[in-house]
Amino acid sequence: KNTHNPSAPPPPRHSTPLPPLRRLDIENVPREDPSLAAFLRHSVPHAQLKEFRFWSKDTHGQLGEYLEALEAVAPSVSTWVGLRRWDMTSSGMMNRLVKAARGTQQLAIWNAEFELEEACDFGGDIDYNIWVMYFANDYYPSVVGLTSPQLELIAQGIAASSLKHSLNKIVVEKKGPGIGKKETERVLYKHGLTKITVTEWQ
Repeated sequence: KNTHNPSAPPPPRHSTPLPPLRRLDIENVPREDPSLAAFLRHSVPHAQLKEFRFWSKDTHGQLGEYLEALEAVAPSVSTWVGLRRWDMTSSGMMNRLVKAARGTQQLAIWNAEFELEEACDFGGDIDYNIWVMYFANDYYPSVVGLTSPQLELIAQGIAASSLKHSLNKIVVEKKGPGIGKKETERVLYKHGLTKITVTEWQ
């Protein structure tokens, strides 16, 4: 019997599963690349990575279609999920990224602008394994990085979720108007997050 459905969508390109890998770094990512997004969604999760790094080619990168792809990859990464030069343009984006990376030990958002508009919601019934978060801006003078008002919105999300139980350390870097150790501690303590250690990136 011929079961071919001519109206069915073709199988996704680049859908061959990757074999198990320890680490995958993808650098110089362009603004848009549907083939790369499909590769991330359909092939990379099978690799069961320990470490995954995803770096924008340009400063102030816009995740766009890559956000859904990262939501497919991050849950399968056990140790490190790192983004560089991708701006966090909404609280919804931050929520989705943190929730997707809930099973990894370390989440790094490097050289990013934060444009959160409301308190983050990291979910009240989600179990987290994240014990370190990095918010450093180490190279780019055009990037302000994390500021005190933006950390307030992140801290509210941490305090209202189980992330407050797993998170042991936050790493920041004082560059220009960006936030440093003392101000980070002040904001965290304000929201009862006194057990989180704050260090500055060296």
